[in-house]
Amino acid sequence: MPSGAEGIPDESLRQLHSQAIDRPDEIRALLARAQRQGTPLHSRLNAGLSAQAARIESLEADAMWLTTSGFDDEQPDQIFLNLEMDGRLYFFSVTNRSPNQPGANSLRVGLPGAVFFAERRERERERPVPGGPTRVMLRPELGPGIEAEIADQSPDGLLVTLPAPQAERLPERFRVAFVDGPGRGQERFGAVRHRRDVRERQGWKRIGLSTSAAPRDERLHIEVRDSILGEGRVSGVRRRLEMLRAGARAASVGQVRRWTGRASAPPAVQTVEFHDARGERLVGIVDHWGELRGAPLVLIPPAWAKTKETLLPLARTIVASFRAAGERVAVVRLDGIRRRGESHNDPECAAPGHECHHMTFGQGVSDIRATLAHFARDPDFQPSQVALVTFSGAAIEARKALVGEPRPKVDGWVSVVGAADLKTGLRVVSGGVDFIGGRERGVSFGIQRILGIEVDMDRVGDDALAGRMAYLEDACCDLASLDLPITWIQGRFDAWIDPARVRDMLASGDASRRRLIDVPTGHQLRSSKEALETFQLVAQELGRSLLGREIAPALPDLGELERRRKAERARLPEQEIDLKDFWRSYLLGRDEPLGMELLTVTRPYRELMDAQIDALAPAAGQRIADLGSGTGAFPLQLAARGKAPESLRIDAYDYVPEALERARARLESLEGPPEVAFFECDLDGADGLPAPAGAYDGLLASLLLNYVTKPARLLAECHRLLRPGGRLVLSTLRRDADISRIYTQVSRELHEGAASRHLGPEAERHIDAALREFLNEAARLIDFEERGIFQFWDAEELRDQVSQAGFEAVTTEAVFGDPPQAIVLSARRP
Repeated sequence: MPSGAEGIPDESLRQLHSQAIDRPDEIRALLARAQRQGTPLHSRLNAGLSAQAARIESLEADAMWLTTSGFDDEQPDQIFLNLEMDGRLYFFSVTNRSPNQPGANSLRVGLPGAVFFAERRERERERPVPGGPTRVMLRPELGPGIEAEIADQSPDGLLVTLPAPQAERLPERFRVAFVDGPGRGQERFGAVRHRRDVRERQGWKRIGLSTSAAPRDERLHIEVRDSILGEGRVSGVRRRLEMLRAGARAASVGQVRRWTGRASAPPAVQTVEFHDARGERLVGIVDHWGELRGAPLVLIPPAWAKTKETLLPLARTIVASFRAAGERVAVVRLDGIRRRGESHNDPECAAPGHECHHMTFGQGVSDIRATLAHFARDPDFQPSQVALVTFSGAAIEARKALVGEPRPKVDGWVSVVGAADLKTGLRVVSGGVDFIGGRERGVSFGIQRILGIEVDMDRVGDDALAGRMAYLEDACCDLASLDLPITWIQGRFDAWIDPARVRDMLASGDASRRRLIDVPTGHQLRSSKEALETFQLVAQELGRSLLGREIAPALPDLGELERRRKAERARLPEQEIDLKDFWRSYLLGRDEPLGMELLTVTRPYRELMDAQIDALAPAAGQRIADLGSGTGAFPLQLAARGKAPESLRIDAYDYVPEALERARARLESLEGPPEVAFFECDLDGADGLPAPAGAYDGLLASLLLNYVTKPARLLAECHRLLRPGGRLVLSTLRRDADISRIYTQVSRELHEGAASRHLGPEAERHIDAALREFLNEAARLIDFEERGIFQFWDAEELRDQVSQAGFEAVTTEAVFGDPPQAIVLSARRP
């Protein structure tokens, strides 16, 4: 039967949507018209983060049948649907009256008690005030202007009222001129968002408009690719990609000397230091091919709280591609001021974890402009041409740097998984907190942890509002004033970035020299196969803007890349990290009573654990070791699947004793749990586990191998502990595992009732805070990988490591989300 969180009554929905259709005959008429026209109904995303859609098949007296597409097998009691007709968006909820039937494509639901007029505005609306504007003239490109009354307005939208005949002939786009008020005579560009009848004025219609100071250009070139490098490109580099993965695999098990030679001297790291107008130091790393003076320059500013060392593979890929094309190039990776890295920071921000307390996006703008100015006058560089390559939030800083006066000389810009506006970006990565809107209303936030980095959100928000970096309208106005080649590489599986907002921004002004390339990646791009292909795509696009031609993609030398990575890390001061404290926070929650449990009760994690249990196939009388057991996800999921095998014993090992205690308490609350013994043990230590050789029939290491310093040593210990014929099952996150997709799916499922169903009603109160902590700790995992503390692998790399440890019959399966973000491996000890 349907199940889910407690429903939201129409009375509560009415507080969010003030206007509604309440009469049953009008509701039925609307639904009947939607049925006749085949209007699609849209619901939330499904468990795979794909759209759930439906059409009305038939109407009954108090119910209707829907033909569904993409719906999950298990539907909640209350289903939210929306539809659009005549440019108007409607929203309503219905009661699920169908049993859960896996694979079914039809659903019977009750008729809605009310249908609401849905509207989304980025900023608050205001009613006309005395002395303010009350009328506008809507001016289509063809035909006479149409005067309309202003019902309400926001900085980027209007709600206007006008006679129905005039409303019907109004096109979708037109100019909007204010007839009265302080802005009399000023014009903006308008677009219709919805049209509806005015109930209290017969023969009149109300039209919702979005307005912008920037015109829209429909010539934006949009390219959707099935492969990152496009048809005909992948085969040309497949052999080199396989070699690169093999090189990374060799490095991961301490065999770099196969590529580099035991006595190879580390390469010199060429740095550059200079000062901005305030005398504050900026530090960068230079990669180049050919003579520096007069070579085209590519500047890579830092993304959110990243350092210049992060994008070494990108820089070397650009150099390799230009070198293969016979062209000089210089690539500069920059550390930002008042951020992590070697550039200037304020003394009070020197402590680890405090580096970004004074960070602002306005400072990032200043850093870019100061860097461009420095290299333009530096006699060792004086580049012939300049291009920017930005990642994620750095796109906001880049566009603002490009429109500043005097305009810097920049010949091209490539943005990778770039954000259009700060308001939406911060709201998504913070777990739903509207920092920008709050600061605009005077709300104080102070220091907040965002993606694992502590920042002063009052400082960031005020700076963004003052610098016009906060809203989509700011971005559209900036892009409208830019005239240079722009390529925007958008990840199809990137849940952080709203593609519609990116399209709106890129279509502002003259879009004839802009390209939007949609590729099958997520947001995290550092060292995976997808990342390396994306870096080659970046190099190709730089060839277009800097050389006026397309260049063939090339990869850097494998041994050289690894040597440079080590050399760049070696020159930085070591930072002490309390990994036990990190894992305690990760597993238990830093400030909340819930930690890893929130993730383990969601569908993606349960599917991951089910895949591991199926591969392990525990049987009666067996003894199983659960390495890195945390808060008991394995025995808990085993119990949730039904009665555990007779006389099965599980030995749970972890080095966070509080996690073991929480696992014990959770198991004790169950009826008939598996038999579990708990052992505090450092799984990364040289002493091994306190168990004799051949002690176990099966061994599980779920999401563990990534996080030990010597994975080969742990695999050898697993080989020792298993009896001949024993089964090893382990899982790891893949290279560049994308937390944006994981977070979005987990958040949706928890808010829909998974937390209360599995952890009790009290868990509902802690979801948002715990999710923000999950984001922060997950971001720290990525940071630790970039520092070389943790490591991630692709499936082939993982299989080779396990085979080298003496296991056989090694198989892998991709799981954990859609697209999968983890690998489950199964192997047998001979």
